[in-house]
Amino acid sequence: MGNSLDGKQDQEAKVLPRPKGRHDSALDGARGLAVLMVVFSHASKLGIPTDSILNLRGTGRYGVFLFFVLSSFLLTRQIMVATKRELRSFTYWLNYGFRRFLRIFPAFSMSLVLYIFFYKGGVGKFPATADDLVSHLMLQEGMAVFWTIPVEFKYYMLLPAVALIFRAMSQDLAGWRGGLFFCFTVGIVSWLKPPQFGISLWSYIPVFLCGAFAAFVVLWIERLPRSVRGGCSVYPQLLTEIAGWLGILFVVLLVPCFLSRLLGREVGYTSFHLWYVPFGIASSAVVVACMAGTGAMRRLLSWPPLVAAGRISYSLYLLHMLVMSWAVAVTESTVCRLVLFFTCSAVLASISYCTIERPFSRIRIT
Repeated sequence: MGNSLDGKQDQEAKVLPRPKGRHDSALDGARGLAVLMVVFSHASKLGIPTDSILNLRGTGRYGVFLFFVLSSFLLTRQIMVATKRELRSFTYWLNYGFRRFLRIFPAFSMSLVLYIFFYKGGVGKFPATADDLVSHLMLQEGMAVFWTIPVEFKYYMLLPAVALIFRAMSQDLAGWRGGLFFCFTVGIVSWLKPPQFGISLWSYIPVFLCGAFAAFVVLWIERLPRSVRGGCSVYPQLLTEIAGWLGILFVVLLVPCFLSRLLGREVGYTSFHLWYVPFGIASSAVVVACMAGTGAMRRLLSWPPLVAAGRISYSLYLLHMLVMSWAVAVTESTVCRLVLFFTCSAVLASISYCTIERPFSRIRIT
């Protein structure tokens, strides 16, 4: 009986290879790239001239899309490579929900309290009262950067169903079922709920689906016979690498200040903020290239400063606007503001990561 069960698990492992146990620094680098897009976008409010190439206002939304894709990719892949025994275990799913809660709420709660106690006004609208604290913790409101929290946490509840659907279709080596499901679902959701601002999950589902489909594609490439994956007639690794760099190029071309110079006319910083599906596809192409490409994208995203930013990305995302309000209040010098903003944001986020995020990430239900 035991040998039979072990044999079935071995057979399943050949179909859906489990990821390596080591921490993937390239994915941390992708998180670092995402959070730096947000941080540099908001840094434009510190006095950088609007016509300067360093003014990256409007790109923060692009970084958020990459965050959504990364979260969906990692969690979908985790479920897709789990064994049947794990998926049938109540503890597995209890751990899934418990760890999602611990990933979001401890640092989120701390950040809300800091904003309410220390924010003095001057940059945007932020939580300022006890009622704001309650409404945000109940995921009923999302001021400023906090709008992403209810969107992402709500998708965590839907993600297992999406992952299990892709898992069921991953048995098809041709992969056409997964592609068809992805295109059909994205089309239907986009038609029923067109992109709009706010904290409603449904508008953002196509972005998350791009991350889930990226997990499906990476596993499909890993399952290809080695003769096909690296053979002379088909180059899936090369194609994914090219697609990833095209995704980077797409994002760069739509940076408002760059595009304004390229076109010779001003482009509004919110002009592309509702391009959910294009940015979702571009972000997923970057992730797939990182995981299954020829290695160039992976080397770029494994750059140590990006990896370091990725490790503290969640706390940095939550806290950097609080630091910005303080920098604006203490000095009128753009240079001093920028130095204070980047330095103090990194320090505060590192403290939050070491004292809150990392300890809570180690908690498991056994």
